[in-house]
Amino acid sequence: MGMDITKLAGALVAAGAAAGVSAAPVTVSQTLNLGQLLNGGGTGLHFDLGSTLSGQNLESQQVLSGSLQVYGVSDASYGSGVTQYGSYMLESQTNFTAFYQYGGGGYFVCTSYSWWSGGCSGGYYVPAYYYPVQGTNRTFLRSDNVLYSDNTVDTMSVHAGNTTQTGSDSSVSNSATAYGPQVFAGQSGNGMYGTDTYYDQSRNVYHSVSGALSVDMTLDSLALASFATAGTLDASVFAQTGQFRLDQAVLTLQVDDTPSGRLPEPATLALTATAALGLAAARRRRRQE
Repeated sequence: MGMDITKLAGALVAAGAAAGVSAAPVTVSQTLNLGQLLNGGGTGLHFDLGSTLSGQNLESQQVLSGSLQVYGVSDASYGSGVTQYGSYMLESQTNFTAFYQYGGGGYFVCTSYSWWSGGCSGGYYVPAYYYPVQGTNRTFLRSDNVLYSDNTVDTMSVHAGNTTQTGSDSSVSNSATAYGPQVFAGQSGNGMYGTDTYYDQSRNVYHSVSGALSVDMTLDSLALASFATAGTLDASVFAQTGQFRLDQAVLTLQVDDTPSGRLPEPATLALTATAALGLAAARRRRRQE
């Protein structure tokens, strides 16, 4: 019977002690949906988690650690296009046979002359002579590229507290439009042996260093102290090089759910005291037995 009381008392002591231990930290966060285009400038980020903390019976002084993530997308900035000329390539050809008149055309040959009338009284007509010529009509097409480039590596710089951290894009992007209509560029040759006709067409080609940018920053002591004082955090984002469009910023905090210096609940103290007294009494009885 003494062993049962001892075990029970020990369990009560353990339960009382466990009740006084604080739970694991609580995670709270705030997301800012942005959209600003940064090109050589910067913008501020303001986080306010006061109402979120109070809604969970937490205080800003209970923050243990935190992190700040900022996301953006590179936005290409193209200059003037540079035309890269291609070579004329044969697109089609048509062979033909043409007949051309030789000399001055047909003529009449007089075989009988009338002295009485003073004119020709008989003869025959010789038709014009046409000779064949083989010719070719050809069509040539030149395809040109108008190149637009942005080779700047866009860099995002994020500052919070005493910490500055950067993130850059690294992907190379290439794209092109469809070719536009064919435009007449000129002709050469002649109709006898054929004519060469030239057309041009062009398209836009885009080349850029682009992609997603992100910064994942652990908040330093100054940033945490600032939040603990006001329940807010101010950070800044700059376009260190190039330009990009901000997407989101996320502040994540780990918060101790037990306020500093808070005493255990009265029920917990009573439970622990009762268990301790019971355990002591059980041990005395065991010694007396």
